[in-house]
Amino acid sequence: MKPSIDLEGMKMKMEKLSEQVLLCEKDSHDQSNHVAQMNLKKFKDYQTQSLALYVRVVEELILQTDKKTVHGDLCEFLRDRVFHQALIACCIEAVFFINNSSNMSFLTLLEKCEIQAFDFWRVITFFVKCDANMPFPLKKHLHDLEIKIITQLAWRKGSQIHHTIKAYFQENVKKGMC
Repeated sequence: MKPSIDLEGMKMKMEKLSEQVLLCEKDSHDQSNHVAQMNLKKFKDYQTQSLALYVRVVEELILQTDKKTVHGDLCEFLRDRVFHQALIACCIEAVFFINNSSNMSFLTLLEKCEIQAFDFWRVITFFVKCDANMPFPLKKHLHDLEIKIITQLAWRKGSQIHHTIKAYFQENVKKGMC
């Protein structure tokens, strides 16, 4: 069963999110007229690259779903708004890394895309598997982010994992198991 996805809606969301993120980066630079024109061109280039990458990854995920070469949970993920926001963040991060250009922290990217580190972590494997020819430095960068998420960010107070563990222990205390 082919997942029903509003690809046009996701493209529009991607454009809006990438604009928010990339404009944030642009504002951190000197804004003389010449620099502002160069930044606008760079912004448009990064936005185009991010959007193209996002569309390519989503199309590949849909193809994999049709071929049943991926886990069945992917259909559910493809219908999930947060999954798409995390995928958009992953695409923007990849474009920043490939172009060696970001004055923005990873946490700021997550904040601008309105996702948590755990959401980003969920899409990394899907993202990497979509391109067998992904450059090794990009794979390593994503792996490093994965390690950072698993060892630090996912355990922060207020994170999804923190809430899940807290709820688990509270439930077991109620049951008298702890």
